Amino acid sequence: MKSIKWIVGVFGVLAVILGGVYIYTFHLNNIEKAQVKKYRSKRTVSNPISKVECKKDMKLVEDSSIKDAKITLENITDDYFTYDSQATYDKRQAKMSESLSLSDEQNSTLFSDGRDSAGDSRIDNLGLESKYSASDIYVINNQDGSIELLSVATIKAGDQDMGLNKSNVLMTAKYDKNLGKVVDLRINQTA
Repeated sequence: MKSIKWIVGVFGVLAVILGGVYIYTFHLNNIEKAQVKKYRSKRTVSNPISKVECKKDMKLVEDSSIKDAKITLENITDDYFTYDSQATYDKRQAKMSESLSLSDEQNSTLFSDGRDSAGDSRIDNLGLESKYSASDIYVINNQDGSIELLSVATIKAGDQDMGLNKSNVLMTAKYDKNLGKVVDLRINQTA
């Protein structure tokens, strides 16, 4: 009998403690809500701006040379990474000649002939192909005479047997505003 009274007593004390904690927590929540409401009522905005007006005011205006640089780099990327035979691979440099003005060293690095040591076409023998999908182009630096760009291009490359796999390629380019051409182009490498 004593043990039952003792257990009832313990449960009674626990009920009182839990009730007190609940009431205290409820009271704090009401105080916090009242403080938040009071703070919000003090904050007033004169001439509130709608989200549409805000977006319109924040719209970034690009000058025409930046647009030209981005379009030029995207066209170069498309031409460079799109081929399905040795013939289309060989024509890439000619297609880009209007947009590029690179050093001989860069030309030889970027435009290998795609042939093995015996002179046979790796592209045709292995059935290699590549297709440009899309790119995100960012302006790194816009100086008086040039614009430096960073591009993350998405391409699909592979062979005819195994199919094409999607991958990203990092490109950096320097666009000469006066020439209207890319004068430095690096693919998956830093300066």
